[in-house]
Amino acid sequence: MLPKTNTTKIKQQHRRGALFSAAWALLAAVLLLLPSCYKGEYGQPGLAFVAFTWIDDEPAYIEIENEFIPPVFYWDWFYRVDPGLYYIYYEGVHRRGGRLNPYAWELEYEVWENPGKKGKHPWQVGPDGPDAYFTIELTPFGPEVFYEEVYPEKSAQLEDETEIIMNNGDVIIIEKQNKNHTLRLTYRKVAPRNDSNQ
Repeated sequence: MLPKTNTTKIKQQHRRGALFSAAWALLAAVLLLLPSCYKGEYGQPGLAFVAFTWIDDEPAYIEIENEFIPPVFYWDWFYRVDPGLYYIYYEGVHRRGGRLNPYAWELEYEVWENPGKKGKHPWQVGPDGPDAYFTIELTPFGPEVFYEEVYPEKSAQLEDETEIIMNNGDVIIIEKQNKNHTLRLTYRKVAPRNDSNQ
């Protein structure tokens, strides 16, 4: 004769096993889904580069206060710079119709690095910020600024959403924006320091 089985005991063991399996499944789901709520680390900031160029007449004298630009520099050459506020003074003579018109400008420009983005997953580092290439054109009529994100593509002038912060006839402060990039310029026309009427 077969031994008598206790069906109540078997049902309790089966329930405990089912609860144990359900608890493990819930714990696994929490461990898998909880990290998806958190994003990864930020990527490295993009690098910033500045180049100088001229149009119409090359400046006779230029003074650049930026430790990343050598005293003797190359026109149209991009130099790696750290974020910060920098100063330029330039002067020259604009030759037009047989007349010599001396000019001089002071310019402050601010450079920054574009931040990296956050990774999509907790274990993932996000993409690096885009590199920024700024070309400052030194003209007899005041500076112009061009921006490009990928070197050596042709620059596109920052014309979108130009905002004049101040223009009192002496000092002009403008902010130019294009996509996610902003550049603030402060410039003023000044009397030439040197005799550049040569």
